[in-house]
Amino acid sequence: MSMDVLLIDPLLGVPARVKRPNKDKVTPYLADRAGLQVSYRPSLYLDEQPTSIWWDQIGVDGAPLLLRNRDALNTGECLTVVDDELHDIGVGTPLVLVEREATGQQGYITLDSLLTKMKAPDDVWAADDLPGLRKLVEFPSEFGILHSTNRVGVDEVISSRAYLSQFQGWKARWSRNPVHPLECGAHAHRIGCWALDEGRSPKDRNDIGKKLDMLMRNWVLPNMVEVMPGVLSWGYDFDFYMPWATKLSNPWFAGYANAALVGSAACAYALTGKVQYKEVAMGAFRFLCLPMEQGGALYQSDGFPYVAEYVYRSPPIPNYRVLDGELCTMPYLVNAAMLLDEPELAAFANRLNAGFLSALDLLADRDGAPYFGMDGQPMQPNYMWQLWMCLQLLAAIFKDRSYTKRARMWRSHIPESFVEDGYPF
Repeated sequence: MSMDVLLIDPLLGVPARVKRPNKDKVTPYLADRAGLQVSYRPSLYLDEQPTSIWWDQIGVDGAPLLLRNRDALNTGECLTVVDDELHDIGVGTPLVLVEREATGQQGYITLDSLLTKMKAPDDVWAADDLPGLRKLVEFPSEFGILHSTNRVGVDEVISSRAYLSQFQGWKARWSRNPVHPLECGAHAHRIGCWALDEGRSPKDRNDIGKKLDMLMRNWVLPNMVEVMPGVLSWGYDFDFYMPWATKLSNPWFAGYANAALVGSAACAYALTGKVQYKEVAMGAFRFLCLPMEQGGALYQSDGFPYVAEYVYRSPPIPNYRVLDGELCTMPYLVNAAMLLDEPELAAFANRLNAGFLSALDLLADRDGAPYFGMDGQPMQPNYMWQLWMCLQLLAAIFKDRSYTKRARMWRSHIPESFVEDGYPF
């Protein structure tokens, strides 16, 4: 005689049998990083303790595993990740088992160190023209390695400089020039990452710092909405009908845009040193952590957290999940964690990473091509290069080959016109 065990349903909140036809599309989170070789790159982020490797007599005679010994890592030191597991030995933070290349000694580093202090190996990238791609999207800085979710070549630098220049005396032109929050955040973030590159000239860095300062003073600060005390967002000033006929009324808010503004405010803080901009970035981050039913962008599915691109009363209205916003939110948050010296943002990004990775098959057709959203709408071809590139950013940030494999699957869906236009592949 068999017994059915009724579990608490996460949506209803009571013991119930609920069919989940997509359950085979959502898998338990497990990174693919065993054997990856990473190298230590020091930064200003989290510098109150040296980035270290800890060890003990692992598993000897059933004794408790304690962190009895510690060495500070040396700049450029190479480590190999031993397994795919996260290790919890009761010190309040997840650990990763690694082996020192120079000595063969095994020990633990923190997961946070792996994400923020270690340079990923070349083989987590899927591009053939790796130098060409990395120079457009990866920017080593004193805060850590920053990544842009948009390419930043010569033309993009010119475009973003011009975009930000309009915020000089912006208030007088407000009625004639409405701002798209995501476009604003994306321009400011990518040019901010570019300016913070360790090889950038002081003149360029100072110029971009002034432009971001104008943006913050003339648009970001005057137009921020305090959704709840300490929780900030920026509204779209038009009505919008989504798929499934859901109406978003002016002003409506978006998690993806808020993530971009977290990143851009963090860049403004790093370039100007104005503490108020750090406070803005943290207020924008809190919006991402606030559940949708309370007016924020956070929702849960199968136990994983996600950031909604479109924010409205869900539940009870079905949530129209969007792939590109969920993907691109994470690099903004990891950059901001390093620029603001706030590990909470990196930890949240890693939780989003676990959910996004586990559900990648949910928003894909049988051939692995991504859908745009939960109505099965095919991804717009002109988005595909950026998404292919951003998958590789996630592989480099989270040190996870799972994203590398997916990027190789998506490569064939990028229009050939991008090759002709000189985009690196």
